[in-house]
Amino acid sequence: MIEWPVVLDTSVTMAWYFSDEDSPESQSTRDRVVERGAVVPAFWPLEVENTVLSGELLGRATLMDSAQFFLFLRSLKIDVDTSLVGSLGQLLPVARANRVSVYDAAFLEIASRRGFPLATTDGRMRVAAAAIGVELFDPR
Repeated sequence: MIEWPVVLDTSVTMAWYFSDEDSPESQSTRDRVVERGAVVPAFWPLEVENTVLSGELLGRATLMDSAQFFLFLRSLKIDVDTSLVGSLGQLLPVARANRVSVYDAAFLEIASRRGFPLATTDGRMRVAAAAIGVELFDPR
């Protein structure tokens, strides 16, 4: 059986950063990404960086935590999917139909198009994935 990479959403990524959000499931997903890699939309690095900054400003993490986290992320095999850049209006129907943000619709679209499982901790994303036939990554 071939083990494909996962489409890695920001909720899982940030669980690795914020120790109070970490769980055995997020650690299993991390192991899978370390072994097989991940695919993310082009805005993912910006979303991650913005969340890290918010964590610093709220006192949830230090500058050293952030530096170590970025070193770890840069060590992973993460494919940044740029296919949706400039595709105005393409994600809006998916977002509307599934009551998710356009950002979340990008993760769903990539998982659907590439046939890779979606790794997310977001309940609404999990419901939307099931509704459109996107496989969810089971970290157990």
